[in-house]
Amino acid sequence: MTLGGLMDQSMGRPTSILTGETCMQSRATSRASHRHALPHVIARGRAEDKSGLGSVIPKLLQLLGDEYKLQRGVKKNVDSLSKELKHIHAFLSKVSDVP
Repeated sequence: MTLGGLMDQSMGRPTSILTGETCMQSRATSRASHRHALPHVIARGRAEDKSGLGSVIPKLLQLLGDEYKLQRGVKKNVDSLSKELKHIHAFLSKVSDVP
């Protein structure tokens, strides 16, 4: 026995005393389960664990949507101002040519 548990004989990696999985297998399983759980949490708008994320996630999604709309609106305004400045520049160029 080692301090971290049993050793996997094929790769020399520490294994869990309880399950026999290597630490890397255990982490991969944990990541996969979290990755598959997240869309369900977001879709339902509340977390299954009692961590308090249920009310935060919908609010964050709303803020992201609002931020996207704001940026899209700013882009339209910048395009409009750019066109207006081009027209003003053309007008001033013509006026400067007049004696």
